[in-house]
Amino acid sequence: MTQKTFGKKLIEALTIDELIQLLDGLLSSMDKAHIRQMLSNLNNENIKEITSQLLLSDKVTKVVSDNKFLQKWQELWKSWDKYVSELGDEEGEYACQDNHWKAPYFDDTNFTENLENIAEKMLPFLDRISQMQYKETDLFKEALQEVESGIMDYPEWMGAEYSGCYFSEYVTECVVKWAWLNADSVETFLNDLIEIEDSFNIINLDEQGYINCFNELSEKVEKEIYDYITKNKNIPAWKERLHDKYCIWHQLYHNFSSRFDHTSYLETCRNMFHKNWEYGISLIEDCLDNDKLVEAEELSRQTINSFLGREAKKPWNPETSLLISELKSFYNSPNRSIIELMKTWMDITDKINMPSKVNALKLQIVTYENTYEWDKVVSVIEKIDNSSVSGLIEEWKVFCTHSANYQSKNYWVKCLMDATLDKNKNSSWFFKKIKEWLTTLSDNPKELMSQKTNLFALTFDIAELSDLMKKYPSLFKAIYHPLKENPQNPSILKWLKKTDGAALAPLLKIFWKKHLLNFLPDPVNVDKANYNAHAKWLAALKEANPKEYQTILTQWKKKHHRRRNLWKAIQEAGI
Repeated sequence: MTQKTFGKKLIEALTIDELIQLLDGLLSSMDKAHIRQMLSNLNNENIKEITSQLLLSDKVTKVVSDNKFLQKWQELWKSWDKYVSELGDEEGEYACQDNHWKAPYFDDTNFTENLENIAEKMLPFLDRISQMQYKETDLFKEALQEVESGIMDYPEWMGAEYSGCYFSEYVTECVVKWAWLNADSVETFLNDLIEIEDSFNIINLDEQGYINCFNELSEKVEKEIYDYITKNKNIPAWKERLHDKYCIWHQLYHNFSSRFDHTSYLETCRNMFHKNWEYGISLIEDCLDNDKLVEAEELSRQTINSFLGREAKKPWNPETSLLISELKSFYNSPNRSIIELMKTWMDITDKINMPSKVNALKLQIVTYENTYEWDKVVSVIEKIDNSSVSGLIEEWKVFCTHSANYQSKNYWVKCLMDATLDKNKNSSWFFKKIKEWLTTLSDNPKELMSQKTNLFALTFDIAELSDLMKKYPSLFKAIYHPLKENPQNPSILKWLKKTDGAALAPLLKIFWKKHLLNFLPDPVNVDKANYNAHAKWLAALKEANPKEYQTILTQWKKKHHRRRNLWKAIQEAGI
């Protein structure tokens, strides 16, 4: 039987922390000469090299032996394999079931996040691992093919093969960088990546992962890549990729061509700007550089239409309709590139003497960039010839009116805009129109209900300018402000001040006193015995019309005396 060495005995007897303490104590008592002497007696070059770098070098450095490095690398793959081994099991970690009566489904999000975390740790290993003659050239390709196989192993009724598996940048970077480190030429590198992509049916890689890897390559290598793709761009595999505006290869190649072959770059822009409107900008810039103003003006029109997704047969004309109306529900916030494009277009039309289009584009820019900042729009309107854009101005007012409406057209906001913009109308006209509107609501209960949110909004806004809320505080607990978060509410308030909106307060007081009863819900109509709304409206009625309140209270006591939750809610409301 082989006798155990002293080192083996120590490992069995002490913990890791205790071994560390022992080694620190022993080595701290030895000078460098003694350490060198000790290392020379060892028959292990790896130990000699690593220990010498750690103990004898004056430089502070983090050193890991090849064996230790390889051990950590293999531990990462063990973690990877552990996650992958869970695939295909309908009761496993990645079979997610929201409710017991629903069928489980493949939780691709958690799975890909787990592999992404491992891939992030793998990335710093790749260079050194490849230098250690680690010859598994298809390492990541085979690993991801195993992932696909595992997903396909789920029962068909789970539909895992239809959900897809979208990896983010770290897994993608590992795939691309490993292909580069193991390729003997640009041709091999590119063909390997194409082969990897074509081998996947479910897996999708990340654009940013490609970009990160290609950004690390030298300009010389990038030129070689560009030249190779150019030479082979008519081969089906490349042709398909280069003609797809969403494909990462199209984006990379287009970026390379902008640096290495400007003529080819412009040709691609011309061929594809109807699919990608941003390509039109480069064509316009090229025309301007060559003083081709008429062509630049036409390209500006076509580029905006590409942005809108309009067909060539039905082009958008800035003189006949607003850009914001064309965007409709897709308009959330202005695109800075579109603003700059319209400014460029406006400058071009000014140089080639198209005054009506210049005016139209000025209005288009301000209504697109500051749709709900009414004063900014008006400042432009006051500086241009209104006769050529009167239809656009009216369209802007209608657009704002619809944006300030929840149930039906917001009549009073339109009147407010007309009173401020039309020189023939004023505060008195606005007051008259609102009085007519309130009379219409008063005479038509059905219309009153359809316009209630617009009425609520007006009530809240006038309260900002008067004592309405102080007079009827309970009313403002019963109603809500539908325009509170609306981006044009500051403009509405500002223009109400301009038109002496506070003068409407007495009208609204009379209206609410007369019609508050119309909004009081019947206790018969209640959801889950929640009478909070009933109590709030009753409190508001008590403030506005005490006599009507007493009548309703008497009726409810007779008819609804058994509704304990109703009377509890009324009591809690402090009535």
